[in-house]
Formats: sequence, C-alpha cells, structure tokens
Amino acid sequence: MILTADDVKQHLRIEDDEEDDYIESLIRQAQAVAEDFCRTAFGDDAPEPVRLALLLMVSHYYENRDNPDRTIYVTMRMAFENLLYYAPGVSGGLRQLYFYAPSGILL
Repeated sequence: MILTADDVKQHLRIEDDEEDDYIESLIRQAQAVAEDFCRTAFGDDAPEPVRLALLLMVSHYYENRDNPDRTIYVTMRMAFENLLYYAPGVSGGLRQLYFYAPSGILL
C-alpha cells in the first residue's frame, strides 16, 4: 500500500490504535479508486501527488463518514482527480499540464 495507517493517523492527529483496521480499509479503497482512475497499479514508490490524493480521500471518508453533504464530496473528488491527473508517470505516460509563457514558448 502507498500509505500506512500511521501516515493517516499522523495526518489526522489520531493517537490510539482502535480504528487501525478501519483506516487500513479506507486506504485500500482509496488506492483502488486511484488505480482505477489512472489505469495503473501503484507501488510503494508512487509519486507524491498520488500519495496526497490518497491521503485526501482517506481523510475525507474518515472525517465525513456520517455526513452525506454532496458539495463536500464533489470538492474532495475534484481535488483527488486533479492531483492524479497531473501526477508524473500516471496512465502509461504523463498526463502533463503544459504551461505557455507569454512569448508562446512551451514550458
């Protein structure tokens, strides 16, 4: 897995181990969604934007497990997909975001 329960617990400031199984299930589910979106399998050396996207999704589902607010979900999902879409090495190549300088030069 790209993330560990300890990574997520540190991010969410969770000190006990009572929900480790639940957190690990969220990590597995988030990684499956990311791999499905990117159409690739990630190893432990996944790019940092992928790690951040997983942390975002796991945190969302942990913090909002009883909150059906669609606006919050859509906002999280947009950020999740944007992080994955431009991650280096995703989808069998780069889904790059190209920037053009005012002179028209591709950066």
